[in-house]
Amino acid sequence: MSAKVVNMEWTDEFITNAQHELTAMVKDWKYDYGADDKACVAMLSWMILRLKPDAEIDLGSF
Repeated sequence: MSAKVVNMEWTDEFITNAQHELTAMVKDWKYDYGADDKACVAMLSWMILRLKPDAEIDLGSF
């Protein structure tokens, strides 16, 4: 099965909705798994690297 790419414009509304979704996801991780901020950063970083393996992540920003 091939992935279907949807052409989305990065509008303010899109970014705001994405931020709300991401915040809700992290709250769920904290509630469901007892994850602390460090564990949430690790999970998000892993997701970024899975989507874009050559991403440059500044570890000093954490």
